[in-house]
Amino acid sequence: MNALVEGSPEAAGFDPARIALAGQRAREWTRGERTPSSVVLAARHGVVALHQADGLAKHDADAPIARDAVFHCASLMKPITATAIMILVEEGLLSLNRPLIEYMPEFRGEYAERIQVHHLLTHTSGFLDELHEGWPMFANPPPTSEPPAPNQSLTTHAIVSHHAQQNCFKKPGEQNAYCNGNYIILGDLVRRIAGERFGDFVTRRIFEPLGMSSSSVGYDARFEPRRVTPKALPFPVDPTKIGDNGAAGLYSTAHDLAIFCQMFLNGGAYNGTRILNGWTAREMVRNQIPGTGCINFYGRWVAEANWGFGWMVQGDARWPYSQGVLPPRGTYFHQGGSGTGMWVDALHGVVGVYLTVAYMDPVTHVPNFEFDKFQNMVTAAVSYDLEET
Repeated sequence: MNALVEGSPEAAGFDPARIALAGQRAREWTRGERTPSSVVLAARHGVVALHQADGLAKHDADAPIARDAVFHCASLMKPITATAIMILVEEGLLSLNRPLIEYMPEFRGEYAERIQVHHLLTHTSGFLDELHEGWPMFANPPPTSEPPAPNQSLTTHAIVSHHAQQNCFKKPGEQNAYCNGNYIILGDLVRRIAGERFGDFVTRRIFEPLGMSSSSVGYDARFEPRRVTPKALPFPVDPTKIGDNGAAGLYSTAHDLAIFCQMFLNGGAYNGTRILNGWTAREMVRNQIPGTGCINFYGRWVAEANWGFGWMVQGDARWPYSQGVLPPRGTYFHQGGSGTGMWVDALHGVVGVYLTVAYMDPVTHVPNFEFDKFQNMVTAAVSYDLEET
C-alpha cells in the first residue's frame, strides 16, 4: 500500500534527462501563450520525481504560483463521484444494474424507465450534455416548482429537475455521449442514499481518510489564499458558483490528486487506509462499454468510447487532443475543462497530474491544453528494462 514520497528520477525508475525535459516543456508552456499557470507531477512506484509549479497564481497581483496551489479541477470530480457511488455499492445500499427510477422516481422523459445507474457512470444514459446549450445553466439554473432539499445545492436541484423531464436523444446503452448531467444526478443519488450533502460524504469517506486535506467539493474559502485566479476564465462561468455537485465542483492540488490516483494504482488503498475493495477498483478502470462509439468533446466520431466507471480507459481508438499516443492500453485517465488532467499507467506504475488554466484558442476553438503532450513525455521517460517487457 505505497504512499507517495519524493525522490530522485533514478529511484522512481525514470530517465533523469527525459523527466527533466518534461518539466522544462511544462515551464515553456507557461512562458508562452499556452497557459498562465501550471503545476505538474509525475511519480512512479510511489516515488514523486517531478513536482513543479510555473507561472502565476494571482494574476491581479502578479503572484507566483506554488506547488500547493489550489486549482478548480472541474471534471476531475467525476472519478471521485464514481468512487463515492461504488462505496455505496459495496455497502449494499445501491445497485448499478437497477433502474434509476427505483431511486429517483421523478424521472419521466422518454426512455427514462430504461436508464440504469451504470448508464450514468459510462455516459450512455441517452442524455445530452446541458453544456451543449452553454455554461449558463450552471450560473443561472432553470427555475423549479419545488425548492431544493435542505442538504441539496440549488444548482444540483435545478439540473436534476431539468433532466428528469428531458427525453433521451438515444436509447440508454446505445451511444456514449459525455454529459455533466449524468454525474450531477449521480452526486445527488449519493446525497439521497447517504442522507447528507454530497460534498460532506466525499470529504468524510474519501478526502479525509486519504489525507487529501487541500481538496473540496465546491468553493471553500479556506483555500482562497492558494486558489489560482486567472485574469480570464477558461469558460464563461465563475467556478466559485458551480457549487456542490458530482460533475464539476472539484477544487484540489496536484499532490492531493496524485494521492487519489495512487490509491487506484494500489488497488483501492493508500498508506494503510482502504477506500475500495481491490476488485472494485479494478472493475472501475475496465472498459465497461466495449464496441460503443461516441461523439467526442470536439464533435468528432470515435469508433469506441472506452469508458469505465468514472474513468476514460486507453483503448485502440484515440481521442483527438484528449490522450497521448505513448501510454499503454489500459491506462485510465480524466480531463477537466478548466485545463486539468490526471492519469494512471498501471503497466509502468506511473501516476501523473497536469493542472493548468486552459484558455480557448481563438483560431482552432480548441483549449490550449497540453495534457496529451505531457502524458507522452512522462511515458517516454520511463526507464526501459527488457525484463519488464
